[in-house]
Amino acid sequence: MALTKVHNRMIANASVNVKDFGATGDGTTDDTVAVQAAIDSLPLGGTVNFPVGTYRIARTVGVNDSWGIKVTASNITLMGNDAYLRRYDTDISTYALAYPILFVGTPDSNVASLTGNFTADSLKFIGEDTRHAISGGSLSDKRNAIEFKNTQATTVRNCQFTSTDSAAIFYQYPVMYDYANSAFYNTTKNYNSEITNCRFYANAHAVVGRALIHLLGCTGVDQIIIDSNYFEWCDVVLDGEGTYGWLNQLESDLYTPTAAGWSLGDVKRTGKDWLFSNNIVVNSSEHAIYAAGMNATISGNTFRAENSTVCLGDIKIRSIGAVVTGNSITTGANGGGVSVATPSYHVSITGNIMYSDSDVVNGGVISIDSNDLTAYIGARDWLTGYQPMENITISGNSVRLPASTVTGVNHVGVRIYTSTSDANFPEGQLRNVTISSNDIKNHRHGVYVIGLMARNIVIEGNTFDAKPYISLGFSAGTTMTTDSILMIYKTSTTAAQNIVFRDNFVSGSNYLFATNDSGGSFVDIPWGITSNYLYAIKNFKTTDMRSPVQYNAFRDNTGYHFLDRTGWIGPNSLNNSLGWNQPLGPGNTELKYNLAYNGTNIIFYIDDAGTTITL
Repeated sequence: MALTKVHNRMIANASVNVKDFGATGDGTTDDTVAVQAAIDSLPLGGTVNFPVGTYRIARTVGVNDSWGIKVTASNITLMGNDAYLRRYDTDISTYALAYPILFVGTPDSNVASLTGNFTADSLKFIGEDTRHAISGGSLSDKRNAIEFKNTQATTVRNCQFTSTDSAAIFYQYPVMYDYANSAFYNTTKNYNSEITNCRFYANAHAVVGRALIHLLGCTGVDQIIIDSNYFEWCDVVLDGEGTYGWLNQLESDLYTPTAAGWSLGDVKRTGKDWLFSNNIVVNSSEHAIYAAGMNATISGNTFRAENSTVCLGDIKIRSIGAVVTGNSITTGANGGGVSVATPSYHVSITGNIMYSDSDVVNGGVISIDSNDLTAYIGARDWLTGYQPMENITISGNSVRLPASTVTGVNHVGVRIYTSTSDANFPEGQLRNVTISSNDIKNHRHGVYVIGLMARNIVIEGNTFDAKPYISLGFSAGTTMTTDSILMIYKTSTTAAQNIVFRDNFVSGSNYLFATNDSGGSFVDIPWGITSNYLYAIKNFKTTDMRSPVQYNAFRDNTGYHFLDRTGWIGPNSLNNSLGWNQPLGPGNTELKYNLAYNGTNIIFYIDDAGTTITL
């Protein structure tokens, strides 16, 4: 036995068995020393094999105060063969008692050397956490299953994680506080990690947004792929916030944090290039994804909230350069699908299928929020300039809401929320928003705009399909549960000056344009309303909104069952064909304010009786 160990220390890529070092795997014995000895026998790298069994892993005061087992050498593989690594100490109720089962890197120091090429394969981690029913806790409180520090090229695959109330996998970020030793460590960061084909389970619970069970703490990693995993009852699956201030910021750029406790000098920036793809996420009671790094891609996943009263299941983006594409999202509770929060730049939300099962959807299935942008930037020292949020694209998504007859400001398809004023953004907080080619069904309000700080909002090529209504014999007495296609908050009087509404297909609505409670005064309609197809519209606008003038460009719109043509149709509304009952019978011929060419002259119809003037 001793000779074997000596030879292992001299051979790269050797393979050892933990039971040869005294591990029992009986589920009762403390196997920490034996497992650590097996790992330490491979300073040049190799594979540590765990036969089927349950290996209890403990911490010992004065020996391994804040971890169970650790890997510091590079080129190490832990091969589980479906073996369990189970926390030995069931009382981890305080920071001093808490510890990760496995630590990869150099704990409790400022050592900056990297541990590389680590793999955990086919291991099952049991955290022994007992706080599942309690609200509160912290992501970085050391109750993790695996913790990485100063690593590169790490892989976790085919593993399972249960009973972990902190992070199943946590990447330490610069200036990490060690609660056990009451000290800050000025660490570097982690690079190039993969988490694939793993399973993460937490206990079902009845508390909304408990801030527990944040499965993947990604603040401290650059370049991570999270692919083809399964997550169940995890409050936040991916949680991370980067420290980059702008796109293409170089690795060599250092910053000195000024927040309390962050006084150890320059550290490297962290938190970018995250790919979360092809995963299944079931019942997240907080955000399913909170991506506040740089260059985050959320692609091809299934998010499902089966418990509609507790679970949210949404994706929250607070990122520079984010892509959310090809996901299937079924939400509950407050009904949000994807939210773009302050500060976000160059964000694309495309080709997703979103279904909300909630009657309380006032924040929008898709939401863009720049309100309080100044305060957010001012509180973060790495964001050095007051740059407006810009270049947000929402395109090709299918949004489905319940067909129920809710009232008020609920069942909002897309919400845009800005401040009413902000001295730091004289040209707007939010610029260049495109909402195009989306299919929105069963909305009460299609798009809802709040505030005055948005610039250049283009709503084009979308389909707005109303909640169920009776179309046969459509009249002013027809019940319409869909209230508006575009709603403006009543005090945001000039917000629509920055909106273009064109080439949309609208089927059914009480109002085309409305304020939230008709209590505004001279609220603008969009400054560009062209080439839309408008079917079964009872009212053009609420009475507190302005009638079309030249700059509204209300022209070249077509459709029928457009009931309201009085009080607002005028010479600034050119070449529309919006008859009130065509083609189902005689009635309004819809000639008024149309132009026609008779082969010789251009003629202008001044009424629906056919009276013209020649131009």
